[in-house]
Amino acid sequence: MPNVLFVVKNTSVCKAHIKLLSSKKYTIKLSENYEQALKFLEKNKIDVVIGEIQIEEIEIGEFIKNVT
Repeated sequence: MPNVLFVVKNTSVCKAHIKLLSSKKYTIKLSENYEQALKFLEKNKIDVVIGEIQIEEIEIGEFIKNVT
């Protein structure tokens, strides 16, 4: 099963996406910020990360640099 990590402040924004992907047998994980997501990624395998452009003090571009 593919693993998807959503990085969003408000999960209600992506409820439809989560419901659709869950119905297609994707494993969904949620993180409220990029710092938390980076810690999660250190210990877990994720196939796709979907995130907001900016959450708090870090932008998605900075997050991507840290992941790759």
